[in-house]
Amino acid sequence: MNSRTLTGLLLVVGPVVTLAGWICLGMIVAMPDPEVPATDILKDWGAEPGLVKTFISIATLATFLAVAGFAGLSRMMAGGRGSHYVFVGLILYSFGAVLGAGEAAFMIEAAEVSSGGNLVFGEVLYAASGSFGSIGIGTYLFGLGVIGFGLLIQKNVNIIIGALTFIVGIFGGVLSFVDYESPMIIIPYIGNTILPAVVGIIILSGKDSTSEE
Repeated sequence: MNSRTLTGLLLVVGPVVTLAGWICLGMIVAMPDPEVPATDILKDWGAEPGLVKTFISIATLATFLAVAGFAGLSRMMAGGRGSHYVFVGLILYSFGAVLGAGEAAFMIEAAEVSSGGNLVFGEVLYAASGSFGSIGIGTYLFGLGVIGFGLLIQKNVNIIIGALTFIVGIFGGVLSFVDYESPMIIIPYIGNTILPAVVGIIILSGKDSTSEE
């Protein structure tokens, strides 16, 4: 497997598995939801702390697959007009992913603590996870937007894909910082899954132009 193929696969698999992990958590145990009292969520998590740890860990690790995919994309675009923007976006995306891992760690610990009946401390940890999530998700969505801008000006994929990646990333970053609990946050979440995967598919199909100046 060459680096080009690996980059394409990482951009497809990483975001899709991340979303799948969160969906499985919501379907089988309970999804974090600002409309639902934290105590109710923690009771469900406390009943199945092993599943919570499994699904959140899968989603978190898969996020770093996407980071690796964007790192490969940055190398493929080296020397092009948008390469610097993609590199800066990669740094933001990577930093946001690390903060997102902090959110995941607090969630997992909240489930563990709640399984022992300490819901009060569980709520403290759950609230802390939201703070990490707002900053982390906002940062990596901004990173996605900057990557989209790089794709847009270098035109190595369809300009519509580049433009949508830019718009979704910036919109999601602003929304995450301003109102992380907004129901509209689902839009950038889905965009963060579909758009990188589309870029990955384009790379795998050989229909990109990563060296275009």
